[in-house]
Amino acid sequence: RRPSQGGPVPRSAQEVSLPDLQRQAAEALVSMDNAVRSAEEELAFAEAQFGAQRTQQFRGVLEQARASAKEAFSLRQQLDDDQKEPEDVERSMLARIIELTGTARRTLDEHTQEFATLRSLQDRAPQFLDELAGRLAETRERLPVADQEIRGLAARHPAQALPTVHEHRQQAGSLLESADGFIGSGRQSLERDDRASAVAAARAAEESIGQATVLLDQISRADEELAGSAEELSRRIA
Repeated sequence: RRPSQGGPVPRSAQEVSLPDLQRQAAEALVSMDNAVRSAEEELAFAEAQFGAQRTQQFRGVLEQARASAKEAFSLRQQLDDDQKEPEDVERSMLARIIELTGTARRTLDEHTQEFATLRSLQDRAPQFLDELAGRLAETRERLPVADQEIRGLAARHPAQALPTVHEHRQQAGSLLESADGFIGSGRQSLERDDRASAVAAARAAEESIGQATVLLDQISRADEELAGSAEELSRRIA
């Protein structure tokens, strides 16, 4: 379907000459075709290395990229047919080609980079798990500090102001216990020479430690935030 002749032309397509826009669209199509071919090879390699489950999202992204490529090439074919388009319509179609191909290439690149990261982590999975064990120990040392901070909050603020703080402390402890379990699971996977599973467990541990750190940081800031809320309430009452 051709865009309406009254359709708006994106600013990016207005600021360059028509020949330059045609060249950009042509280069974008070639780059898109190469990106899809490379992604198809990457998907086959990744499925063999990581399994179908871990590559399911990338397969979906690749299907979307193929659909975008199909639409972009269809627009190019319309521009190449015998019917000459008005310049504003041609600019709009060329801009759409550039948009479609650019978005699809960026998404494919992001997921391809994700697999590169996974491969790197597999290569250093034992060291990664050791690093996480160290981060876990450091974060656990913050738990007694958080308990002390909560006792201080209880002495300065009413109990009804503290349920969220207590929930954060409980969640942080649970998350760190989960991280410990993930690290143990990762090490067991290494013993079976299953590095893919080891990395999956390690990343789950990393996420749990990160979430716990956020919660502990919120506990540390709670006194200042509660004091600010009390002052704001006092001003409103006054």
